[in-house]
Amino acid sequence: MNHRLHPWFCGPIFVVTAALAAAPALGFSGQNGGDPAFDVTSTITLRGSADFRQGESGVFSLTVRPQTRISYEGVGASASLDFGTDYVVPMQGDTIVEGFDARLNGERRIGGGLAVFGEAGIDLSRLDPADSGLPATVAIAPLRTGFDGSIRIENSVGRLQSTFGLGVAREIFGLSVLEDDTLVSNADRNRFVLSANSRVGFELTPLVGVFADWSYARDRFDAPSPSLGVFMDGTILEGRIGVGYARGTSFGAELAVGATRRGFDDPALAETLAFGWNGAANWSGGRGLALDIFAGSNLDVSTRPGATTQTEQSAGVNASFAVTEKLTLRGSGSLAATRYAGLPDTQMVAGAGAGLDFAINRFMSLTTDYRYTFTDDSVDGQSSRQTIEAGLVFAR
Repeated sequence: MNHRLHPWFCGPIFVVTAALAAAPALGFSGQNGGDPAFDVTSTITLRGSADFRQGESGVFSLTVRPQTRISYEGVGASASLDFGTDYVVPMQGDTIVEGFDARLNGERRIGGGLAVFGEAGIDLSRLDPADSGLPATVAIAPLRTGFDGSIRIENSVGRLQSTFGLGVAREIFGLSVLEDDTLVSNADRNRFVLSANSRVGFELTPLVGVFADWSYARDRFDAPSPSLGVFMDGTILEGRIGVGYARGTSFGAELAVGATRRGFDDPALAETLAFGWNGAANWSGGRGLALDIFAGSNLDVSTRPGATTQTEQSAGVNASFAVTEKLTLRGSGSLAATRYAGLPDTQMVAGAGAGLDFAINRFMSLTTDYRYTFTDDSVDGQSSRQTIEAGLVFAR
């Protein structure tokens, strides 16, 4: 049985055909009252990478990614479809499909401050072998297939803004292949998720606003946890209040505090209640400099054996500087600390990266990236990883 080759080649053809066929049926009219105004753009990215993990030999590969975007702009309505496939050519072995993604977005402005947004997507990707939910002797990490769809309604009346959304998602994980060719099921990670969320905001001044939001998610797993022996089905309920500041498009900031509760259907599992905060700020200077800063906490289901939930405290920064119209420099840094409910385990991950983008001409650009990651795990010890990538992007 081949755990690398997958029949995803017909996916792009099917999605494009469905989108083109459905658009006229939706009753969209063009900007000038004629046929719908569609635009099709495509890119092909050739990217070489070198991956160096501590104590291991480097892994070199070439990734070819064709990507297409179909967009529509009409009176009071817009839609876009993006899809792409990642073909990986390793130094040894056959070309393999390591990823596929497609996403459809739609927007309809009804008038009077009311708008409806819809989104649906599918993505196929391979997990990192260092994932905490995988055995240490994994040779080929499993593929993850995700499906999701959501609808969101926004309404604005004077200084009052409100949103309400519903979503559904499905995650499916394939088999893990160990170093001795043993196959390990990951069915305990497969799940359905139903969610709902809402936000109410009020503009105090033209620059400052306050908001309150809540979210609810219900998940159901396909199989019980191997380490705990029970299903991890349950609910996540989160509530926050916060304040935001915006000065045009040059500066924006938001700070919120709240609580998150994770409950389980099985009485053998204790619920987790966490209080936390989240903050973010973005700034765009007049000389090509842009800065994004974020920090906060997050509670979610844990994939680590023996743990029910995990709480992560994280912070990071992303920066870019447009040296010229053609050259842009990028940099980033992040730090995350994770604790696991029911276990004394802890994990700290620090990372830093740098890169540049250079537009050779209107059809071709060069991109390079370097990333360093350091992990300190109370169980697995310390490890580091360095990744170097360079590629060409051809656009049409």
